[in-house]
Amino acid sequence: MRRVEASHLLRRFGLGASRSEINALEPLSDEAAIDRVLNFTNADDFVIHPFELIWDRNDQFNSQPSRVSAWWFLQMVLTGKPAVEKLTVFWHDHFATSASKVQAGLVMLNHIQTLRRMGPGRFRDLLGAVAVDPAMLVWLDGQLSIKGSPNENFARELFELFTLGIGHYTEQDIKEAARACTGWNLRSVALGGNAPGRLRQLVRAAPDLDPLVYSSYTPGLLDAGTKTILGKTGRFDLNGLLDIASDHAQTARHIGAKLWEFYVYPDPEAKIVDRVAKEWRSSDGDSLKVLRWMAKTDEFWSKRARRAIVKSPVDFVIPLLRQFEMREQLLALRAKDAEPEVPLAQPLRNLATGGLTAMNKMGMLLLYPPDVDGWSWGTNWITSATVIDRIRFMDGLAANAAGGAAALVKALQDIGATQSNEAVAEGILSVFDAEPAIEGTGILAEAFGKRGGVGLLTDPRRASPAFRDVMRLIGSMPSFQFC
Repeated sequence: MRRVEASHLLRRFGLGASRSEINALEPLSDEAAIDRVLNFTNADDFVIHPFELIWDRNDQFNSQPSRVSAWWFLQMVLTGKPAVEKLTVFWHDHFATSASKVQAGLVMLNHIQTLRRMGPGRFRDLLGAVAVDPAMLVWLDGQLSIKGSPNENFARELFELFTLGIGHYTEQDIKEAARACTGWNLRSVALGGNAPGRLRQLVRAAPDLDPLVYSSYTPGLLDAGTKTILGKTGRFDLNGLLDIASDHAQTARHIGAKLWEFYVYPDPEAKIVDRVAKEWRSSDGDSLKVLRWMAKTDEFWSKRARRAIVKSPVDFVIPLLRQFEMREQLLALRAKDAEPEVPLAQPLRNLATGGLTAMNKMGMLLLYPPDVDGWSWGTNWITSATVIDRIRFMDGLAANAAGGAAALVKALQDIGATQSNEAVAEGILSVFDAEPAIEGTGILAEAFGKRGGVGLLTDPRRASPAFRDVMRLIGSMPSFQFC
């Protein structure tokens, strides 16, 4: 596979294209490269255990959602399976459940794990798990829905956002569907005893990521009467409702179009939506099979698809950090006896905090979608303010002489891009998988030369100001805002 195709494949299905990832794909055939990138085996594997972010020193336990956001951020930076995290982000936006209402970090962690574990499989299975997930029950008030007093929130979003899309159901369908959703509530595991006793319970919960809150079904609270939903009549419960919604022809079109826009290009033609929907139905709604099919279409490799999607904050921040190739150095910061109950080193916590803060300024905070419709994608990510924040983030990376600047010096040395200012400029563009206009390389070389040029590369501290100038210029390039 040529480097240009490898980087395109990695940008779309992974979390950016780093040199090591591109190098690994180059010797492979196109099909083998696709198989490697879309390998979801052991999707539950963690680089860092979530509880390492939840434990503080002196055996203090903080399970606020912000700790889970920090863990997920680090997982994305360090994972060897970025396609898993990319698809999890897609489903996180699709099912848009926010910690602003859920509040419990372990419940949100369980929600993200459900998306990660089941996202690559059959949509019907994922939908069934999410529908009774404690986070979803809280988010859309499902735990309050009982026979005689059904809550319509989940039924409405099920049709409007999760399956059919607007315009393919009636208000009466929502009312009838809400009756089928009754009977589900929550059950909490109480942490009893004294402080040491509660601590032991939490330690036992760590290996299995026990959420301590579970969904519970009470048959007596179900409205078991006859219902008519989307033209079908029966004594439907939640499972019956989900079967109807997931099997609907419009669901294949609605979700298929969203997947295409997320992975290939915006505003797909009707004939493309028809083809994706056909593939969705033939695969029984298996999202991983659909992704593999999309990666092999001519449209995916077409000029229209290349760098056609505006980078979300995830697509902007995470790849930059991965492209520094500092995985081993970062993991070396953990304690040698790293265990779930051993607090994670502060530098790694600071990295996550800084990265999340930057992403939040750019318009996206993990675990906090703005509403039930998720984030607004595409050009909505780009405003005068968010572009400035993107540039500031790149500047900050290069300002860290011991981290970003040192890593960039090493990268330039590894690829032999140290002999001239032009070579340095081209090397930096290569490291960050950037394609500016032709005149952009000269501008970068000039900026680097004004600060002292290639002689700076012997000392990351001295090179840092020059790198900052170059990084700011790259961050301001329109082409760099697309993946």
